[in-house]
Amino acid sequence: MQNQIPDVGSDKMYVMGLAHSVSAVQLLTTDAVKSDKRDLGIFLGWYDPLGLNKYYSLRSKANKPLVLMVVRDNAVIWCRGANARRAKPYMSSIVEFIIKQNFDIAADMAGAGVLRKNGNYYNVYDLPQGFIYNGNLDLSYAGLVKLPNMSTITIKGDYNISGNNLISLRGCPKIVTGNFYAYDNRPKKYTQQKPSNVLIGGRYYNVQPNLER
Repeated sequence: MQNQIPDVGSDKMYVMGLAHSVSAVQLLTTDAVKSDKRDLGIFLGWYDPLGLNKYYSLRSKANKPLVLMVVRDNAVIWCRGANARRAKPYMSSIVEFIIKQNFDIAADMAGAGVLRKNGNYYNVYDLPQGFIYNGNLDLSYAGLVKLPNMSTITIKGDYNISGNNLISLRGCPKIVTGNFYAYDNRPKKYTQQKPSNVLIGGRYYNVQPNLER
C-alpha cells in the first residue's frame, strides 16, 4: 500500500492507494478523461446525459494510467485497460477498488472481468472450483485469445464468447443452462461442431474455432 498521497495534478483527485503500488484517482475534467483515453489507446465515447458519469483511473507508481473506469449511479458501467481490452493484470486492484468504494457493478461488467454473487465480487480469471453463476455471462468482443478457465463452472444462463480471436475453447464452462454463442472467432477453417464435454441446455450457435481442449 502507498503511504504518501502522490501528486496527480490539478485535474485529478487522489482517492486511495491499492495493492501493488496502484493508485486510484478521479478524473475531474473532460481534458483529463481525454488524456487518459489517449494514453491507453481507447477511442470510445460514452453517452453521458447531464454529466452523470464519473471517471476513475487506476494508475502506476509513475502516475501512468493503467485502467479507466466509468461509474454512474454508484455502479461501474465500463472498465477497460489499454486498447479498450479487459485489464487482466490489474483485476485484483479493480476488485479491491470496487469493494472499498462500495460500488455496485452493471450487469454487463462480466465483460470487463468482474462478477458479483451474494454481495461478493469475483475475478473471472480466478473463480472458485465449482462456482455457479446465476445469469448470462457475456465475454463477447473482448479481445480474448484465450478463455479464462471455467472448466468446473456452471453458468445458469447464456454464455457468449463471440467476436474474439479464439483458436481454442479450452477452459469453457462445464455447464451452460442457456444458449452458447461463439460466432466470428478464428480461424474459420475449423469445422463448426458442438463441444462434447460441455453440457448445454439451450442451443449452440455457429462455432468456428478449434474445439479440442
